[in-house]
Amino acid sequence: MDKHLAKKDRMLHFQVHRHRGIFALVSLCIALMVTLNYREPALTASPPVFSARISDMTFTTADQMLAANEMFLSSGPFVLAKPEYRRFTTPVIGESYLDSRTLLGTLVASSGMGVHILWGPAFDSRSTGVADPASRQQVLMEMMMKFAQMTGATPPANPWPVFLEFEAGNPHFAQAPVSDSDHDFATLRWAHMVKLLSPAALGQTLFKQALWAEDFFSGSRKTSEGQTLMGTDPDAGFSGFVLTAEALNKLMSLQTDLAYDAATGTLGSIDPASYDPAQRLQYYPHQIALAEAPVASSEYPLKPYFIVSDISSDLYDQWSLLWGLSEFYWFANPTKKTDSPQMDANFRAIFDGSIFPREAAGLAQGLSLVVYKNLKAMHFDPEAGVFVDRWSPSGRERSVSAFNAGYVLVALANLEAQKLMTPQGVLDPSSDIRRQADFIVAKLIDPRGGAYDGYILGRGPDSSPKTLLAQTALIRGLLAAFAATGEPRYKAAALTLANTLIERFYDPAFRGFATTLGEAVYSYTPQNLAVTLGALRELALIGEITEASRLYTELFQTVVDGQGHEGSAMFMGAAKGNSAFASVLAGEIDFSGATGR
Repeated sequence: MDKHLAKKDRMLHFQVHRHRGIFALVSLCIALMVTLNYREPALTASPPVFSARISDMTFTTADQMLAANEMFLSSGPFVLAKPEYRRFTTPVIGESYLDSRTLLGTLVASSGMGVHILWGPAFDSRSTGVADPASRQQVLMEMMMKFAQMTGATPPANPWPVFLEFEAGNPHFAQAPVSDSDHDFATLRWAHMVKLLSPAALGQTLFKQALWAEDFFSGSRKTSEGQTLMGTDPDAGFSGFVLTAEALNKLMSLQTDLAYDAATGTLGSIDPASYDPAQRLQYYPHQIALAEAPVASSEYPLKPYFIVSDISSDLYDQWSLLWGLSEFYWFANPTKKTDSPQMDANFRAIFDGSIFPREAAGLAQGLSLVVYKNLKAMHFDPEAGVFVDRWSPSGRERSVSAFNAGYVLVALANLEAQKLMTPQGVLDPSSDIRRQADFIVAKLIDPRGGAYDGYILGRGPDSSPKTLLAQTALIRGLLAAFAATGEPRYKAAALTLANTLIERFYDPAFRGFATTLGEAVYSYTPQNLAVTLGALRELALIGEITEASRLYTELFQTVVDGQGHEGSAMFMGAAKGNSAFASVLAGEIDFSGATGR
C-alpha cells in the first residue's frame, strides 16, 4: 500500500474488552481500515513545519523489530486475552498494525536476510541426510503443503523463510521487483546484508513472531463441509504456521548450536535443565559470523557454519532474548487459560504433536531460565543493584545506559508474568525488578528534571545533553516495574519524567519531540521512535497523562507517515513496481527547521 495516498477524513476509536471472542471482528475492521486509501486528518490547525532527509538506509534488525513490536503492542494486543494488555485507542492504530506486520514479513519471508529454514535443526531428523538439501527441500515442501491445507491458503511463490536473522542489511533490492511481487517473492531479495548473528536481532524477531502467531491463531473458521481451518483468515493462518516454524527452529538452534562455552571457546549445545553458570558458563555471545559452504546445486541456499566474532555479552542482546523467549513460552504453554476457550483450543492444537512438538513450551521455558541465570551472573552488579551494559571475559563493565536500564525491566516483567516453574518453585524475579527500578529512581533521574543518558558505576551520571531515548526508555521501564510490583514510587517517577518530556522535549510546530535537547536537527531512528511510541502508549494506558494518546498519534503521523510532507516518511513506501527498496523504516531520518528545543 502506498503510504502517501490521500486518505479520507476519518478516525478510528475502538471500545474493546479483553474478550477474545470479538477479535476476529476487530481484526477484520483493522484489515479493512489498512487496505482503504485514507489518511487521518492532522490534529492541529496547520501542518508541521520542517524539512526532512533520510540520512541512513541501514536496516538494523534488532531496532527495526523493536519498532515493529512497539507498533504491534499499540494495535492488536489490546484485544488479546492477556491481563497485561489493556485498552489503547489511537487514530493510527490501523497503520501501527499494518506497518508492524509489513516489517516482520519483509524480514522473515522475502528479503533473504537470514539463514534459510531449510537448514533449521527440525529438518535434521526428518530428512534423509543432514547435508542433503534435496531431501530437506522435500520435507519443507510437504510442510508448506500441510500448512496450506490446514488454513485454506494459497502460499506465495519463491519465499525465503529464515529462522536466524542477520544483524543488518540494506533494503535496496538486488533487482527490480515484478508487478506481482505480492504473490511471488523471487524479485524481493536484498542486495546487501551483514551476515552476522546477534542475540538482539534474534530475540526481537522472536518476540515479534510470537506476537503475530498469537494474533493469527486467535480465531479459526469452518468450511461448508465442517472442516476447521486454522487462522483468522487463510493468509493469517498460513503466516502463523510459518512464523511458528521459524521461531521453533530458532529456539532449537539456540539450544543445539549457538551456546558459547567460555572454558573451551567453542559453540555448541546447552542443557537448560542442568545449566548452572557457576559450574560451567555458557552464553549467547554478542556476534557470531556466518560462513557458508556450497551444496550440490546452486538452486539451494548455502549451508551455514558459525564462528564467534565477538565473545562479549551485551545487555541489549540478553534482554531481547529473554523478552522473546518468555513470550514464546506463553504462546506455547498448554496449561494457560484465557477468557476465550476457542483461542486456548487453537493454541493447544498448534502444539499437540501433530504439527509442532508438545515440548515447545518446555524448550522456551528452559532457554528463558538460561538467559535469566546469565543475566544475573554476568550483568548484575550486586553492590550497585543494577544490570550493566556489557560483560567480557575480564569481567563486568561499569556502564549503565538508560535504554538498557529501562528495557531490561520490560523483559523481566514479561518473564515474571509467565510464572515459570523451577525445582525451587515458581520463578519470582520481582526482587531483581525492584532493585533495578530503585537504581533508576536514585541514580538515573536528574533532581533538576529529566533522565540522564547513562551512569558509570563509581563515577556518576552522564553529563551529555539529555535525549528523547533516555526519557522514554525509563518511562517504559518504570511503568513495567509498576505493573509487575504495584510499587507506586515507580509510577510516580515515570509520571515526573513524562511531565518533563512534554514540557522540555515536545515541539508543537513539529508535532513531535526533540531527540536531543539543544540540537536544532531532530534525528529519528527505529530505536528512539520505538521507545517513544512504547512509552506514550503505556502512559495512555495508565490514564494519568491525558494527552499521551494524542502525542502518540502526532508523532506517528509526523515521523512514520510524514503526513503532509511527501518524502519525509520514515516508513519508506511499498515494495511494488519500480520501487528501489523494501517497505521498512529508514535507518535514520533528520528533521530540521522545527523549533529546536
